[in-house]
Amino acid sequence: EETIRRMVWQVFSMDRLLAGGYEEYIACRVENMTIRLPCIESAYRQNTRVLTDRLSDVPQANLPVLGLHGWQIRATDLRHRIQVTTRKLVMPSDGVVVEASSFMSHINQLQNELSKLHLNFPKDLKLDAASMRHYMSAPERAGYVWLHSHVGVAHIDLYRFALPGFEESISDKINHLPPEFVRQSQRQAV
Repeated sequence: EETIRRMVWQVFSMDRLLAGGYEEYIACRVENMTIRLPCIESAYRQNTRVLTDRLSDVPQANLPVLGLHGWQIRATDLRHRIQVTTRKLVMPSDGVVVEASSFMSHINQLQNELSKLHLNFPKDLKLDAASMRHYMSAPERAGYVWLHSHVGVAHIDLYRFALPGFEESISDKINHLPPEFVRQSQRQAV
């Protein structure tokens, strides 16, 4: 069961990564993903049945049964939502100018979600010297690096709009953003 669940979630991840922030390219819709997230790797290897959250559930702090793969799914989904939202804010398809307060509210809301995701990682998945030492000699090394790389890239995606030269950078349509917010966003992206 868990192996099949992990394969389905892998398809979900690839769907999000290949969509590149375009919601219309998504085949695996969140509302259709009612299966539970992958469990902790030790339970998977020992074929122990554990009950994990669904993607739509609010994660509990340090949920002990959600595995590295489960946290990767949460990170992939959030990164996709960040890409979709920032694209819509910066390049609205209907040409309607986004109000500065609404724009900043969306960015702050996504930053809060990203921070909560990172803070909810179990102690052994936190990005610190002890967990790095552990994972660099573990079979899950690539997954650990992948998780933290994607959280970092999601953070950059969130603030990419403030960097000049990107297609998704601030256009003339959003020129009412406070200069300090733009400068702070540039610092966050870098």
